[in-house]
Amino acid sequence: MDELQAFFLKFTINYCLYLINLSLYTAFLFGRIVDVLINQHSNINPTKYFIMKNSVLALFCVAALTACKKNETTVTDTSTDSMDMAYPVDSVTVDTAMVAGSMQMNEQDRTFANDAAKGSMMEVMLGNMAAGKATNAKVKALADMMVRDHTAAGDELKSWATGAGFTLPAAVDDNQKKQHDDLQAKSGAEFDRSYADMMVQHHTQSIEKFKQQISGGSDASLKSFAEKTLPTLERHLQESKAAMDAVK
Repeated sequence: MDELQAFFLKFTINYCLYLINLSLYTAFLFGRIVDVLINQHSNINPTKYFIMKNSVLALFCVAALTACKKNETTVTDTSTDSMDMAYPVDSVTVDTAMVAGSMQMNEQDRTFANDAAKGSMMEVMLGNMAAGKATNAKVKALADMMVRDHTAAGDELKSWATGAGFTLPAAVDDNQKKQHDDLQAKSGAEFDRSYADMMVQHHTQSIEKFKQQISGGSDASLKSFAEKTLPTLERHLQESKAAMDAVK
C-alpha cells in the first residue's frame, strides 16, 4: 500500500466515525425532545414515541453507514486511478517514419553513408592537425576550410541518420587511422606537401563516391545530401591542388 492509499484509507475511517458520532448525537437530541414532549403532554402515547425515537436512531445509523460505504467506494476508485497513472503499462512504440526510411535504403545508400561519415571525421581530424603543424599559410587556410566544411557536413549526415534510424560509424577505420598517424610523424615542409597531396587524393575519391550516390542511391534525403555537398568537395579539390602547387 503506498502513501496515497494509506491517506485515503485513514480519511475514510475518520469520516465514517464522524458520521456515526453525528448520527448518534442527533438521535440523542431527538430523544431528549421526545422525552420533553412526553413530560409536557400526558396524552401522548409513550410507546408510540419510543418506537419513533428508535426508528429515527436506526435511520441515522443506516444513513451514516451508507455514506461511509459510498465514500469508501469513491476513495477506492480514486486510489485505483492514481495507481494506474503512477504505474502505466509498458508499451512498445514504433516510429513508422524511421522504419520507412530504413526500408527505402539500398546497399549503395548504406555504403555511402558509412564512407561519408568516416570521410568527414577523417578530414576534421587531419584538418585540426594541419592547422597546428603546417608551416605554409595556404596549407593552413586549406586545413581551416576542411575543418569548418566537413564538420557541417558530418552534422548534417548525423541529422539524416537520426531521422532514418541508421547507425553511423563512431570512428574512422584502421586504414584511416594509419594515414593519420603517418602524417602526424612528419613536420615542416614535408608535412605540408604530404597533407596537401592527401587532400587531393581524398577528395578525388570522395567526389566519385558522391556521384555514385546521386546516380545509384534510393534514399531521397541521402541523395539530396550528396547533391548539396558535391560542389563543396569539388571546391576542396581545387584548393587542395592549389595548396599542393604552393609547397612543391
